[in-house]
Amino acid sequence: MPGILSLVRACKYSYEPNRLGYCGPEHANEKFLSFIQNPSGQKGEEAKGLLEKFPALYPYLSLIAEKNGLQPFAGQKPGEKTASLEPFDSEVIDAYWLGSKLLEKVERKDVENLILSKFSGEGLLPKNLAGEKARNLPEKPLISHSFHVLYMNFITKKVKPILKNLDSCLVKGAKVEEAKEKSFSVKTYSLLHESGSFKLREKKMKIEKGFCAKAIKGDFVSTHWNSAVEIISEEENGSIKNYLEKNLGSAKRDCLE
Repeated sequence: MPGILSLVRACKYSYEPNRLGYCGPEHANEKFLSFIQNPSGQKGEEAKGLLEKFPALYPYLSLIAEKNGLQPFAGQKPGEKTASLEPFDSEVIDAYWLGSKLLEKVERKDVENLILSKFSGEGLLPKNLAGEKARNLPEKPLISHSFHVLYMNFITKKVKPILKNLDSCLVKGAKVEEAKEKSFSVKTYSLLHESGSFKLREKKMKIEKGFCAKAIKGDFVSTHWNSAVEIISEEENGSIKNYLEKNLGSAKRDCLE
């Protein structure tokens, strides 16, 4: 089983969209919150089982882990394999939610197979739409969370793929400018649709404190659905924006109302 801390992190990022009723098993957020507040092995197993039922999250994590689990190392004997990564290992969670070099190992054909095999079916994408998305993939898809939001535009009908929702669903970095009792005033950026393409623009806004009650002025936090997820480093803040900007070119421009 992956470490408790990496599972806690995975639950934090999945908490808000589940609470809103957009992703995963109904009321999973209640189990996530209990685990986050009081981590234990038993609660971790339960949380892991619930995360595996998220129709988009788990397939992405599994693919990233699979493509990065057979790395050669110095002194490796011929035919010997390294230990494989698991979907909820910290490196995989980091790659999907924040972006990292692990994404570079995933090839276009891998993502095409993922869409056709995991994202098409009852309650997901119609077969013809899944086929269209698989055919029109960019040459080098980088399957961080921003890729899913901008290219797949959600795979259930629980949330409309309009600009406001795409922007809220994106994981972003934000710098705390003021900490209040229940909210932060932050400097971040938002998604803009202009002249037929998506861009980012700087924005100051208020967000809920979420899981970052201890954050203070000057800290960087990650956000998801206008709620703070975790305190991050300046480097992680840069990585989030870097991979988001790389995925802007993958955005589907026919998703807006």
